[in-house]
Amino acid sequence: MEPASAMIFAAIILSQPITSSVLLGGGLILLGALVVSGAGDAGAWA
Repeated sequence: MEPASAMIFAAIILSQPITSSVLLGGGLILLGALVVSGAGDAGAWA
């Protein structure tokens, strides 16, 4: 959830626009964290 909160704070405090590239980057970070944490079916990666 860190990328989502950082995006919201940047939009509020720094007036940074939330663009598609910001959303894509945050989504990729969350996806990477999901893969690294091993969430889901652990047998699928073995």
